[in-house]
Amino acid sequence: MELHVKKFQDLTPEEMYGILKLRVDVFVVEQHCLAPELDDRDQEAIHVWITDEDGVQAYLRVLDKGVEHEKYHAIGRVLTSEAKRSAGYGRAVMEEGIRVLTETYGDVPIYLEAQTYAEGFYGKFGFKKISDEFILDGIPHYKMLRGVGADESEGASAFACEASAGVKFRIVEGLSQIQAEDVVRLLKTTYWASQRPAEKIEKSMRHSDCFGIYVDGEPHLVGFARVITDYATTFYLADVIIDESQRGNGLGKTLVSYILARPKYVGLRGILLTKDAHGLYEKYGFERQDGRFMSRSAIQPQD
Repeated sequence: MELHVKKFQDLTPEEMYGILKLRVDVFVVEQHCLAPELDDRDQEAIHVWITDEDGVQAYLRVLDKGVEHEKYHAIGRVLTSEAKRSAGYGRAVMEEGIRVLTETYGDVPIYLEAQTYAEGFYGKFGFKKISDEFILDGIPHYKMLRGVGADESEGASAFACEASAGVKFRIVEGLSQIQAEDVVRLLKTTYWASQRPAEKIEKSMRHSDCFGIYVDGEPHLVGFARVITDYATTFYLADVIIDESQRGNGLGKTLVSYILARPKYVGLRGILLTKDAHGLYEKYGFERQDGRFMSRSAIQPQD
């Protein structure tokens, strides 16, 4: 394991290629995040990465105040290759990133935007959550801060966002926020549950993790999905449905992204059944197995 620290202008083409390849492999390919990975901030960053005999294995970038956040210096693009997530590379690159930022800018607060499942990882380095959950590039995140001001909240609202078509919505989780009659209404429009009795739908909800979508201005649920899991090895994604009037707004993709990023499902194998949505689920790492059956290998969290 070898640590490297360089400013953008000092990177060789080979080093830049290795860094960008790992970022694309993790953020774009593995996490199925279809957002611009090259965001014009690399030129202003200090790049910190780890190599071994297999190439670049862990990375982050350090940013001056005003680049990522108007008030704080920041650390971003933190990642470890899938093959080295149990080898301590993530801890090592974070420790070095904090050291580099402090040595360069002084003992200042440090800001980052953490994927929800990694909150505990960053907590080990003194980062505290300062926002409610929000969607960034289709993935749930928290804003986190280390140092002075880390006990302050930015006052974010409950989980809410805007879909690709400009539709404002909120995702809810749990039976207390989902009306069974709304779910019955939605599922009765599907090919797989149109004949399912209401009492069976309600019973299935009581024994599942349930998720719903509400659109601003609409009193009733416009999207639903549920997960059945042992929380140890496998989860089954079922009954994913978006109201016909809201299809094409990106709500289905957002709901699936949100569910798959929940910390309680990270590290679990995923399975589902579908007749006509293979293309959608393939974007999230599911592979066709036999007919309607699809599965996704467990994606391990950062170490």
